[in-house]
Amino acid sequence: FSAAMPVINAQLWKSIKLSGLDVELAVEKARSSRRDMVTQVKNAYFGTLLAKEAFNVYKDVYENAVKNFEETQKKFDAEKISEMELLRAKTTVANAIPNVYNAESSVILALWQLKAVLGVDLDMNIDVAGELADHAQHMLYDVCENEDINLDQNATMKQLAIQAEMLAETVKLQKYASIPSLALAFNFSMN
Repeated sequence: FSAAMPVINAQLWKSIKLSGLDVELAVEKARSSRRDMVTQVKNAYFGTLLAKEAFNVYKDVYENAVKNFEETQKKFDAEKISEMELLRAKTTVANAIPNVYNAESSVILALWQLKAVLGVDLDMNIDVAGELADHAQHMLYDVCENEDINLDQNATMKQLAIQAEMLAETVKLQKYASIPSLALAFNFSMN
């Protein structure tokens, strides 16, 4: 029967410390990944709200241009304005149409992006609730109170600090390889 136990082994101690730092880095990466996912979902949600607001604005502009054209048409029929004014109103309506279609496409794309980030089927019908104005006060508060502003809590900075510490420990580990170690050994034999 033979047994040995290291009593003093600096390289082993550094290796254990390096393993602990590796676990700490994995935990920090998982926390960062979760926060990134939350940020992506929030960005997709707010992007969808913004696209819907833009669509409503362009739709209102189009409807206003149509009403303006109808009023201009009535005035032109009554011979109160020139043909130039009628053409200008007609052009305004024609210019508003592509903006409405582009805004509608932006809403569809924003919803697809939200579905993709959430991991739901792209064919599923979903819609976002609320308006962008509902979140305006909270957005400013979140920016002012966000913990990412404090670089001590920033996940990327923490990961870089842990990686720097791991590199320093790896250098020490290589240096400690040349340091002699002391082990306690026990040997029992019977014939």
